[in-house]
Amino acid sequence: GDMHDPIGAIDLAEAAARLASNGTKIRAAGAAYKAHGHALADDAVSCLRTLDEAHEIAAAKDDDPAAPWVPWLSTGYVEIQRARCLTTLGDHQQAAQLFSDAIADIPPSLRRDRGVYIAREAIAHASANDPEQAADAGMRALAIAQITHSGRITTELRRLDTALRRWNTVPRASEFRDAFGGAILHEPPTRGRERGRRP
Repeated sequence: GDMHDPIGAIDLAEAAARLASNGTKIRAAGAAYKAHGHALADDAVSCLRTLDEAHEIAAAKDDDPAAPWVPWLSTGYVEIQRARCLTTLGDHQQAAQLFSDAIADIPPSLRRDRGVYIAREAIAHASANDPEQAADAGMRALAIAQITHSGRITTELRRLDTALRRWNTVPRASEFRDAFGGAILHEPPTRGRERGRRP
């Protein structure tokens, strides 16, 4: 999916789903990846249908309540993926709203993940021509990035920084770009791969 290969994304997601047992919520992640593949292929009908399947799986009780994915693989996680898919499909305004609503359900302990999703919300606002909302969300994500030193958040914020260039006359957008530029200058070296990485 990150390589924008819809066929590969769909095929791998289907393979993952076949390997997962029927009573495990991890199948919801596979369905969400598959939906993103459909979004990359510009197949909105299949994408939204698959997301509904993922939501249903995530809402069900897992056969193993102690499984490591249970705390984060919730219906909120699926809605985050729905927002990502809507961004890919070009429905930026609805994607931004979905990101905002779903992020509230992400556990505070998943701080890096929240930061990534807030940054993606900011990009959706920018794509929907709402630079002030984009900058506000970007500042929230930047605050998390500065605490966690997350490369994933920084990558998304670089995209936001580029998107906000055309709004340099908007004070809040300029404020974000200045803050982000300053943070990048003082960014510590990368300390290996992040733990608990989720898409």
